[in-house]
Amino acid sequence: MKLEFSNFIPFADFPDGTDIDTGVQGFNSGLEKGGIYLAYAGVMSGGYFQPKRLLYIGKAEDRTNCLGKRINEHGQPQTHQSESDHVCWRREQRLKQNEVIGYCYAVVDDMTNIADIENKLIYKNQPPCNYNGKKKDCSSSSCPPITLKFPYEFASTRQLKGYSTLEAWFTHILKAK
Repeated sequence: MKLEFSNFIPFADFPDGTDIDTGVQGFNSGLEKGGIYLAYAGVMSGGYFQPKRLLYIGKAEDRTNCLGKRINEHGQPQTHQSESDHVCWRREQRLKQNEVIGYCYAVVDDMTNIADIENKLIYKNQPPCNYNGKKKDCSSSSCPPITLKFPYEFASTRQLKGYSTLEAWFTHILKAK
């Protein structure tokens, strides 16, 4: 399965961030659908979000629990929480004053293996803010092979572990385990 990720959407206001355009007006096309999303800590530079470290991997399963809704929920305290995920992640991961949280996402048309894909990505990448699925690979044997593609404009951004692109970094991590 090929996951083509969007450009990054930064949540620049803290502590709780602001709602993102869910794609209804077309600004962030696809957010009204299901798919996989990645949350990063990074910095704003020249009006662009530059990801520095992966924080969280999540899934949105359908139109009622769409990508835009799931991403927005991380910026707002939910009924069972005293603070938003953003506030918690910021504290737990010791984000610096100039760091913000940004998201990229990939729309997935066939939801059959969405849980397996999320589980495989969590296990392979060990994001610190995912608490489940890091000790063992929870994906089933029917999980399709996963390839990731990120926007070209991030090709010049240095990523974790010395890789020149997000794609190179994720490809290495997926092959390593």
